Amino acid sequence: SDGSLMFYIANEFIGKKPVVNGIANMTYVPSVAGNIPLKVVYCESQIFSNTEGSADFIVDKASSSMVLNQVNGTVGREMILTAEVSSSNGPVNDGTVTFMQGNDVLGSANVENGVASLKYSPKVGGKHQITARYSGNNYADSTASVNVYINDVAVEIIAEPGVVGFDSTFVVNVSALYSDLTDGSV
Repeated sequence: SDGSLMFYIANEFIGKKPVVNGIANMTYVPSVAGNIPLKVVYCESQIFSNTEGSADFIVDKASSSMVLNQVNGTVGREMILTAEVSSSNGPVNDGTVTFMQGNDVLGSANVENGVASLKYSPKVGGKHQITARYSGNNYADSTASVNVYINDVAVEIIAEPGVVGFDSTFVVNVSALYSDLTDGSV
């Protein structure tokens, strides 16, 4: 063996390895995706002069997966939509999640410690499909969907004809779309 190679990623020294039978191997775990400059410097040879070479080290995005938590709500009341984004290395710590209902964007949130949350106040009751789309710099895009059930109250008034000077009774039927109605007043 003769000489060593010093390895640099984006001009940062990452290590030195001896050249054995014309080969030097270096193991490196990249932390960002993209085209990263790689430089090697051949040195410490008794026979050859120092020289260097460079190339682009292409780092692909890591895969990601996402889970959109099931929540139910009530028309006009704030609820929190939460997406959990992870990779095979654990929670994802970059990028954004865009929350959508159909083609309507509800809003976006940054991913921190694998979680993105958005406050949302539904305006219409019923069953709605919420879709979350993750996009980041170092992890591949991913999508998740979940059905949420937004409770709404319907009011039906039954008014019998009245007579001047006599008590009249009004009957009001109040019903909820997705749950039992146990409180409130008319």
